[in-house]
Amino acid sequence: MVEADAIAEIEERRKSTRAEVDEVAFISVAGSSTRCRIVNVSSDGAAVDVPDAAYIPNRFRLMTERDRLVRNCRIAWIKENRIGVEFERAPKEQPPITHRERQFLQYLRDGGWRRAGNLPDSTKLISKLLWNGWIERSGSGNDAAYRITPKGLDAKIAPIKL
Repeated sequence: MVEADAIAEIEERRKSTRAEVDEVAFISVAGSSTRCRIVNVSSDGAAVDVPDAAYIPNRFRLMTERDRLVRNCRIAWIKENRIGVEFERAPKEQPPITHRERQFLQYLRDGGWRRAGNLPDSTKLISKLLWNGWIERSGSGNDAAYRITPKGLDAKIAPIKL
């Protein structure tokens, strides 16, 4: 009874109704992909079964195998090996990247985590990159590490406006 109440509460918070599906998809991050299965979907998000939720970053691209539809996603919740994702809307216009920002992203180009001590010390620049969603942080203080996001990879390869 308690679990049914919890599920009903989750259903009430959703913006739109979800349809039950069983569709193969791929999670794509920094050039690598992981096979997964979409179990339900709506216009705002989906529930996805993954091999190991610990290896899925907060933001990624989800591509369906059948129709090759690609969506930018953000994890909303995790329960064992099932994740709930919210589809991110495309921004109207990506802020233009500066040369200094592109240089910083170059340190993160391999997509792996880099300790803050091995990166240029620029709190303001890091804050802006985090705000734009171009990098993500793990840990804090001396244990902080950063990596580039798919959005950051797109910004890094985008042409600079002259």
